[in-house]
Amino acid sequence: MNRNLIALTFVLACLSSAVLCETAQPQAAQPHHEEVSTLLTLTDQNFNNYVTNTSTSFVMFYAPWCPHCKNAMPAVGDLSKALSGKVNVGTVDCDDNSEVKGRFSVPGYPTFMLLKNGKMYPYKGPRTVEAWTKFIDEGYKTVEGETIPTEASVLRNTVKEFKNFFEQLKFAAKQQPLVFGGIFACFFILVALTCFCGGSEEKAQPQAEEKKDKKAEEKTKKEN
Repeated sequence: MNRNLIALTFVLACLSSAVLCETAQPQAAQPHHEEVSTLLTLTDQNFNNYVTNTSTSFVMFYAPWCPHCKNAMPAVGDLSKALSGKVNVGTVDCDDNSEVKGRFSVPGYPTFMLLKNGKMYPYKGPRTVEAWTKFIDEGYKTVEGETIPTEASVLRNTVKEFKNFFEQLKFAAKQQPLVFGGIFACFFILVALTCFCGGSEEKAQPQAEEKKDKKAEEKTKKEN
């Protein structure tokens, strides 16, 4: 009886150990499938590899510190997934890629452009996948396209920078006419005072020289 009880206890102990060992073994790791990003990171070095006269690309020019760029970035990533294999969707960090920034005379951040068949079409509208897709499909036809510049031109970029500056100044003047009116009034008053004071100094200088000459002549006569 005791022997049978001992044998039964031993068998139960062995079974329990086997169950515990099986439970303690780590489960096989499940394969992890990383999602491949379809959003292109365009740089000064690789830009021409993706943007050609026969390709279609939608590009966001941005700055890392720009909050509007940060808000738009997830939607741009979704657009790249939706148009994968059809349209090259990419981003250009203008802080690190000054050549591409200068080449396209990027006026502000973020700037969106469709580059298609050798021409560029600026996009200004809602920053959503649906709106961008409509623009890429048909909407760009309502925008006047310009030939994609082959290289940065200092003169052309300077002219565009001045044009953008005056357009922004004009817009600001419409928003705050009294403020800008006061600024321009002060500017013209300052210019007028500068011209008046400069003219007075020019007139006063010959008079001072004449007085000096007369004193010298009088001194010479007395000495003689």
